[in-house]
Amino acid sequence: MLWLARARQLGVDGYWIGGPSAVVGELVDALDKHGVRRLSAQIAEASRIVAGEPAWGREITGDYFPMEVGLDDAIDYTKGCFLGQEPIVRIRDRGHVNWRLVRLELPALTDSAQGGYAPAPGDRLETDAKPKAGRLTSVARLADGRGVALALAHVSIVAGQQVRVQAADGDGTALATVAP
Repeated sequence: MLWLARARQLGVDGYWIGGPSAVVGELVDALDKHGVRRLSAQIAEASRIVAGEPAWGREITGDYFPMEVGLDDAIDYTKGCFLGQEPIVRIRDRGHVNWRLVRLELPALTDSAQGGYAPAPGDRLETDAKPKAGRLTSVARLADGRGVALALAHVSIVAGQQVRVQAADGDGTALATVAP
């Protein structure tokens, strides 16, 4: 027996299939036999980032409130008391967060202006006006070499703005543009 659930992931509608390992394995084998290609982990990660979807342990951590990572709809304000209720309700009622999830466009690694530096999760975002503008949480490369990233950025950082990505170890800098 298999279970089928509609889902939206990687920016597209689709389905999750669950069931006993042996049965799911048979389905995977049948799909392979009929030429259905598998999505590589690298392409899946790049697609998730392009779609702006937060991931557990990357963007969804104890460091940020759900509404800062775009999960406002995941909160049920009618269920009664819950851990962390007071700050969550205060944010809802005042309509103010300090950080928000943004997508960044990074240059291709072959860009000589970057000196071979490849931004990585944990690297800092900076601007002249806001030296502590945020940090990268996820980074991937598209097939054409361009980089994409998700970052938790200060709300003063707007779409279209250019930011500096500073390596956490201080050993590299790159320019990135906040995507719309």
